[in-house]
Amino acid sequence: MQLRGLCVAALTLMLAGGFFGKLQAAGLNFRVGVGYDFLSQQYFLDSASLEGPDSLLTDWALKTNYLDDVKGQFALTYSPYNDRRLELQSSYEQTPEFMRMRFVGDLRSKLGKTKLDFNSELEWRDRYRDSSDFGDSYLSGYLKTKLSTPISSSTTANFQIQTDGVNFRSPSDFSYNYYRLGGKAALTKSYENFSFADVRLFVMTRQVPDSLELNYLNFGVEGA
Repeated sequence: MQLRGLCVAALTLMLAGGFFGKLQAAGLNFRVGVGYDFLSQQYFLDSASLEGPDSLLTDWALKTNYLDDVKGQFALTYSPYNDRRLELQSSYEQTPEFMRMRFVGDLRSKLGKTKLDFNSELEWRDRYRDSSDFGDSYLSGYLKTKLSTPISSSTTANFQIQTDGVNFRSPSDFSYNYYRLGGKAALTKSYENFSFADVRLFVMTRQVPDSLELNYLNFGVEGA
């Protein structure tokens, strides 16, 4: 990661001390207010090595935030348990040029010694004023489920399924719709000296409706 002086900083200022309205009852939290975002785009460009078949999408995903903009915000969170094993969030933001809605769901559960983690996110963003640039208007989402179960006192099996995708309002040669689906299976063994070893099998496919050349299927074995 390269930081280029003060211009490569991320700063978020919340006006009027942040959200000025808040209500909480029975696990339900409601907030409304205004804010101001200042985020250096150069920071994003220097924060990741954009390599591989998804480099364009990675570059786009790291820059989907408002830069130097005032926004109104509304957020609703439902978390009925003290340990936050279930949490649902929804939010709406609007700036002079953009509208954005976001839904997030997290679930952590245990079935005996087996642990289940579920994470999902759905985001809609639209530029309703001025000309639209690459990545300005889209619907995107992801879902990931992970199951961990002990086989012995020192060995754990992990299984994971994940999917993600994006649909642009105006697809082009540089902003194409796609979806991905993949999974992993792993065995991890720990040792008394705090070291560990694991073996992972993985598979991932990407489908691009507008370009067969951008489709791929990756699979293999990893170890550490």
